Amino acid sequence: MAEDKQNVIYDDANIKTLDNITAIRMRPAMYIESLGEMGLFKIDSEAVQNIFDEYLVGRGTRCYVEYNTATNRMFIQDDASGIPIGKLVDIFTKTHTGGKFDREAYQISAGQNGVGNKLINALSTYLRVEVWREGYTNPKTNEVTPPKHAIVEFAKGKVTNEFYEDVPGSTKHGTSLEYYTDDEVLKTHERNMNRFVEYMNLNSYLTPGILIEVVVDGVKTVFQHTGGISELYRDRFLKQKHVKTLFEPITIFGNEDMFSYEIIFSYNHLNTGDGNIVSAVNGNNTPLHGVHVSSFRAGASLALTEYVKDNPDLVPKTLKNVNMSGTLIGDNIVAVVTVKHRNPLYSGQTKEAFKSDEVQEPIKQQTRKVFGQWLRENPQHAKKLVGIMIDYAKYEEERKKLKKNLIETKAVKSAFAANGVDPRKYVACRSTKPEEKELFIVEGDSAGGSVSSAQDRNFQALYKLTGKILNVVKASQNNFSKVILDLIQVLGMGLPNNVNYKNLQFHKIIILTDADDDGAHIATLLLAFLYTFYPQVIEDGRVFVANPPIKQIVLSNKKYFYIRTEQDFDKLMSNILVNSFNLVSVKTNKVLSEGLFKEFIYHCRDYDIMLENYANSLAMHPDLLEHIVVNIKTLTQCADNPDNRYNTEFFKKTGYIVMHSPNTIFYSFDKGIYHANLKLDHAFVDHYFDDISRKLNEIMIYGVYLIGKNSGKKYYGTIYQLMQIMNKVLGPKIIINRFKGLGEMNVDDLRETVTNPTTRTLTSVTIEDAEKAAKSIQIFMSDANIKFKRLYYSGRVDFD
Repeated sequence: MAEDKQNVIYDDANIKTLDNITAIRMRPAMYIESLGEMGLFKIDSEAVQNIFDEYLVGRGTRCYVEYNTATNRMFIQDDASGIPIGKLVDIFTKTHTGGKFDREAYQISAGQNGVGNKLINALSTYLRVEVWREGYTNPKTNEVTPPKHAIVEFAKGKVTNEFYEDVPGSTKHGTSLEYYTDDEVLKTHERNMNRFVEYMNLNSYLTPGILIEVVVDGVKTVFQHTGGISELYRDRFLKQKHVKTLFEPITIFGNEDMFSYEIIFSYNHLNTGDGNIVSAVNGNNTPLHGVHVSSFRAGASLALTEYVKDNPDLVPKTLKNVNMSGTLIGDNIVAVVTVKHRNPLYSGQTKEAFKSDEVQEPIKQQTRKVFGQWLRENPQHAKKLVGIMIDYAKYEEERKKLKKNLIETKAVKSAFAANGVDPRKYVACRSTKPEEKELFIVEGDSAGGSVSSAQDRNFQALYKLTGKILNVVKASQNNFSKVILDLIQVLGMGLPNNVNYKNLQFHKIIILTDADDDGAHIATLLLAFLYTFYPQVIEDGRVFVANPPIKQIVLSNKKYFYIRTEQDFDKLMSNILVNSFNLVSVKTNKVLSEGLFKEFIYHCRDYDIMLENYANSLAMHPDLLEHIVVNIKTLTQCADNPDNRYNTEFFKKTGYIVMHSPNTIFYSFDKGIYHANLKLDHAFVDHYFDDISRKLNEIMIYGVYLIGKNSGKKYYGTIYQLMQIMNKVLGPKIIINRFKGLGEMNVDDLRETVTNPTTRTLTSVTIEDAEKAAKSIQIFMSDANIKFKRLYYSGRVDFD
């Protein structure tokens, strides 16, 4: 960027002082962390946090939220005491102005900095605040203040209209906000309302008793929970996530001068990090946790460590010299950790992590005390925990011995020295210069044969993997894998006990596997091997993963492009669909936003396949099955008379004539010459109705139709029928070629997407990537971990 800098003078005139609103609009990310969808979530969260704060101090019982996707209108209302009217404008325009600084008004609160309402105002094109206040008498001065009503309107943070009045005799109280966020500053108005609704649900547990109503495009969801964190623990972990805990949860309480805390926790078999921990401060969820969680974890680890020291007979003699610390299973904790603090310190305005250091020692020591006592009183449960600790300790010991056991084996050295590489497995290249050579590591002979036809023999070599790559735990002095010995010899750096990285024979090591689960497994094992024995090749940026496509799309003009992941294909189809159709509300005939249409498309994934499978097993059309699930309440009240009120209602909604035999669970459906029967029993509810209902709840958007953007044609029907229309959007002239594996790709496709340096895409592997791979294969390292292995294969373990 060329600029004339000679005439620029930096002096007093360059120093600017911005008013509060302008400062927020100019640098919004300083206050809401990020723009876009996440920024919108922060703004809306600030608005409702004020209501939760009112509830916590006994003012107000209800939080009502209404959002319209088509118009971007957000409306939030409470029945609390109402914002003091004399300071109403200041509260929405002057930073660090608010009631949370007065501890007589708010003993505890999530809001602390007097910034939240200013954010909403500054980052909205329009904001309307309406306040109702009851009359009261000041006990200190006996001054009587009558009931009041006020409305103030703002545009981009600036006051445009004010209205104030006394309303004698009124008993109405509360505050409402109506606002439209500013696309120009925030770059979007598309909200993730599923996330926001879940956030409101979480807060209904953290502020027990409050009534929360959320209406999104006319669909109302109500939350009200009175059981506090015990109910949250049960619903979140046991009912929703189906976490299998080892014992009934333990509860810990504590009260200090500035704060109190409540914790409920147990352990499970799986190591899930913080994935099964929910934390909050003053009713506000802290997703990045903070000192309250770290202190609790430290206390639990101390209690376990001390219990093991006091009961040495629980530890095998072979592990007597191993540090049996409670931290070994610290990531197996399932917990809800909450704090109420008079003056909490957070990591930033977004309040995602708690930083008040004074809570650390009390929480740690109380957890240590209570959990320690529980362990002593429940020796059978304590033994289970120690057993899991022993499993993890064994793994750590095996991992430490791994490299030494393998690299010092005489049998390995002799085998390595005596055996050459099978020429059927290794295809060399002509170049002798390592700085220009590439090595493809390919799974299997079939894939290897296809790639060998596409490789450039001048500088590209190929090694075909067959057999076991590596079984780390079972590797002993006699059975070092021949596959690994061959690969070590091909790479040229020598055995791990005497590595010479200068002898690496290739500038690039490219892992090339099928784009499926098996391929990902093999790639993971290879990365773990390199990370364990030759980490410097990863640190030097020599290791890559190829990205073979899963699909090729050929257009009508014979042009084509490749799709490399299902996510990419879903994204492509989503963009094509929103450019081809409008999604319209049946009720209002208004076009829904593009963002909501994309949410609809995303959550519809695989719904048609599920419905077709279930419909086939029930011998009925998929659209009829959806009608039955959606209209189940009407259906169960139908009779054997087609003129019955409910039979008529079902016909109007679905187009099907329904007949219900008296005192039976049998229903029949007719539509023209089509006929179907249904036995509406527990088996239907358990195996079909529940699954379909759950999926429809994920889709959330119902009562919609499609309009073709070019044709103007309208398409009505069930979600299933709309999906059939959307599935045909590419048309008959578009060809989709699906590649199940490298062996099914022709030479030209492989050359273009994998071997040709000018057209392919490779992913460079970092040391962090390889470390994750190494962590994941610990599941496969020992038969002692067979229960974890099954969970891994079932997709219920996340190593990130």
